[in-house]
Amino acid sequence: MNIAVRYQSRGGNTKAVAEILAEALGTEALAINSPIQEYTGILF
Repeated sequence: MNIAVRYQSRGGNTKAVAEILAEALGTEALAINSPIQEYTGILF
């Protein structure tokens, strides 16, 4: 199952949380405007 983490952050706090979550899940946190290229079972 693929997991994707996307975020939108003005001040940087949401980005920091998304990066911590992505690291724990073994994936990369990307900005919300980054397209999802493959099937994703779970999206944060």
